[in-house]
Amino acid sequence: MVSTRRSIGSEPLSPGLPSTPAGNTRTSAQPGPGSTRCTSTQKKEKLSKSRQLRQSVPSKSSTRVHLAYDDRMTLHGAPDGNASERAECPARIEAIHGRLMELEHDLGAYHMQQQQQQGNATSPTSERFVSIPVRQATRSEIELIHTAEHYEAIAASAQLSHEDLLAKTDAEEESKDLVWNENTFDSALLAAGAAIDCVAAITDRPASEAVAEREEKCTRAISVCRPPGHHASAGAADGFCYFNNVALAACHALHSKRARRIVILDWDVHHGNGTQDIFYDNEHVLFISLHRFEVNLDHQFYPGTGRPSEVGSTRAKGMNLNVAWTEEGMGDEEHAAALSELILPIMSAFHPDLFLISAGFDAAEGDPVGDCSLTPRGYYAMTRAMLKTIGHDVPVLAVLEGGYNLKIISECMHAVALAFLDEPFEPALRDLIRAESLPREVLEELFGPTDEDEDDAAAYDKLPKTTEQVERRQTMVRRGTTFGRQELLGFWKHPHRGDLDIEPRGRNVTAKRDLKLSAIRDINESMRYLRNCPFWRDMWSMNIVDLHDIPEVTTYSGDVTDGGDDGERNSERDVAAVQDMFGGMKI
Repeated sequence: MVSTRRSIGSEPLSPGLPSTPAGNTRTSAQPGPGSTRCTSTQKKEKLSKSRQLRQSVPSKSSTRVHLAYDDRMTLHGAPDGNASERAECPARIEAIHGRLMELEHDLGAYHMQQQQQQGNATSPTSERFVSIPVRQATRSEIELIHTAEHYEAIAASAQLSHEDLLAKTDAEEESKDLVWNENTFDSALLAAGAAIDCVAAITDRPASEAVAEREEKCTRAISVCRPPGHHASAGAADGFCYFNNVALAACHALHSKRARRIVILDWDVHHGNGTQDIFYDNEHVLFISLHRFEVNLDHQFYPGTGRPSEVGSTRAKGMNLNVAWTEEGMGDEEHAAALSELILPIMSAFHPDLFLISAGFDAAEGDPVGDCSLTPRGYYAMTRAMLKTIGHDVPVLAVLEGGYNLKIISECMHAVALAFLDEPFEPALRDLIRAESLPREVLEELFGPTDEDEDDAAAYDKLPKTTEQVERRQTMVRRGTTFGRQELLGFWKHPHRGDLDIEPRGRNVTAKRDLKLSAIRDINESMRYLRNCPFWRDMWSMNIVDLHDIPEVTTYSGDVTDGGDDGERNSERDVAAVQDMFGGMKI
């Protein structure tokens, strides 16, 4: 089954604005007869009017999310019984699951109180997470990506004696970060099965139209699973990983025709080398990784792969994007810039019908391994940005990968879950939940009318050919990236892009510091390699995606830097000269 993607803006309209009559959608990005393009001032007035209308809508958040979790996955560990002393310990998933259950209880109590205060006799559902029974993946499912030899090697561990398991762990823990006990094989199968069944749940059609009308489709899921998977390649286990859970979920979707274009975003601080290897020549999967990459004589950050030059091979060239951070300490600002300037535009242009997140949280501030500084708010903003970019109806699954501070990973997954549930980050702002879509007439004023009939999913497998197709794709991509970027404005806004003046969604958010200059260079390097790939070069030349370098002289606020690696502001720099450099743009 191929999920049909609905454009952003086609959700139910806000009260007070008429919907576009049926049959009046036009198939070109040009205005219809008698219509005129809005000036910049008129666009801002339209946005202001829409914002006021949305603020009159009462809060009725009822989005539900599938959740896969099973205590049996805690049984995997070291044979010496000291599982809690290892970084990848059973308590990781217990802590996350417990935090999500607290969230469900708190949201249920809050919305119940709101309904009672409004005198509404209808009580909102308190079940915001829909539990998915977890089963073990079958051998045939595992061998969609893994070799028979690899499956048999993992399976053989279940038959080893305690002494043999100790010896195997001693031999592989130091070199591969692998530990083995009698439950390792079963736990790995459960983790894989959880991811596969999450994809099945979010991509299944309702049994009938009557069911579809009665129950809102649940298109988002979280798999709280272990052991993780993104370092496992087709024929080898490595780095705490035995079977590649997210890759198995993607291959299941392709094999069962539930999707034809899949984006996998891996934001774990370590490169998802196993996932990259599996899909390196697959044009149906766009793999994107944000990770640390430092290789020198004294130190190599694990696993030492994920260079920006690794862009895919043969027909899949351009379907592999590595944003490789060459310094430690990358935080909300750097990740927001990478998403806004590079990842969101190409995600929107790729037009996925399934989106998977390898959700590692070892890039979070306080993690004992990652030495980066992402915050729960940053994870929330990134998740919201991607959801708004791809559209509400695209199925989304987050699969747990790394992250080794129990408190931090619990709060970070809590933030992702809030985004999935369409809830605000701060509890104090829950009464400000509004309809997120701009009304269609406002969208058409901003971007021009567009054809929303996208049933021909195959049309997005190739480059547009006609002028009409190009204009339609331009409109779609700009629409998606604009709304995605809106979620990141509290951390990053390109000071030289003439984007719409949309206020940040994250209220009271200000950047803690300027963007690291090394991060700008890392993002630009990845962008340049992507521009050299025929597919993206053509998309760029058609003005469908903007792949221009971020100017190195800029910071978050638009101030000029001194060119040093620390990226600190230098107010004494000749601003007028830099304005001339950028054609007189205000900075």
